[in-house]
Amino acid sequence: MTALQFDEIYAQVPVEQKRLLQEFRANHPYKELEVGGARWRYIACGQGDKTLLFLPGAFMRADMWFYSITAFEKKYRIITLDNYALQGTFAMDEVCRAHAAILGAKEAEKATVIGVSGGAGVAQFFLQEYPQKVEHVVFSHCSVAGAQDTSRLQKQLKLIKILPFPILMRILRLVRRSGWAFPPSSEWLAFRGTYLREMSLDINKEMFLRFMEAGVEAHRSFVFRSEALQHWPGEILVLSSKGDKSSIDHVGELKARYPRARTHIFEEGGHHTFMLFPKTYTAVLEAFLDEVLQQRLPR
Repeated sequence: MTALQFDEIYAQVPVEQKRLLQEFRANHPYKELEVGGARWRYIACGQGDKTLLFLPGAFMRADMWFYSITAFEKKYRIITLDNYALQGTFAMDEVCRAHAAILGAKEAEKATVIGVSGGAGVAQFFLQEYPQKVEHVVFSHCSVAGAQDTSRLQKQLKLIKILPFPILMRILRLVRRSGWAFPPSSEWLAFRGTYLREMSLDINKEMFLRFMEAGVEAHRSFVFRSEALQHWPGEILVLSSKGDKSSIDHVGELKARYPRARTHIFEEGGHHTFMLFPKTYTAVLEAFLDEVLQQRLPR
């Protein structure tokens, strides 16, 4: 994207917020790694002995995490990558294998995994399949892997297949507005809307269908194995917001599956607290990381 195109898309966004994203993109170029015949795009930055692996939500790019990454990269090594749908890989075992390969390529023996929404779903699969590579984990604003009603998802798939893609996208926007609370107290409202519109330019109907089909298969086939984590020593943090109808009701289910997990419920921000209140969200992550990784970020 050219600077002119960026300025046009982000014309209604406050100057400082636009500058932060633009500088992040300029200073954090993508790297690539071939895994199983697929090329995976990721960003690697930061310094320190501990590694953080940030996983974005569905159809979101790696720079979704730019605010938190900027706050942490002076103390931690950081890896983040585009959502798997944008990478063209949909089978969850292949997705997890690619994440493990990227950690290996950066000589990271293990990482604290931080996933939001669909990225937190990936984190649940990754923790079960590669617990030795996960130091600690954050499940943010998500449902429970394997516990979704796949019959409902299959019905949605049938409708999606016959709808023209522009109409489908309009319906999705309406659903999001009705189900997620976007408080006017946020200074990042314009940024959030603009960023999501930019991300939607990467999506087409074929990708959306493959993502939905893969999601149905992943949840249908996932069987939680408590024995896989029996000797795993890490800590788990579950995050949600009072206004997030898509995740708040699943917090208890996550606690039941992961009894040692601690929780934090944000007062506002809906499904996008990380984007609407990035300072507050990052402060909660910072407190958790300071404690479990036993080191303090410089003030």
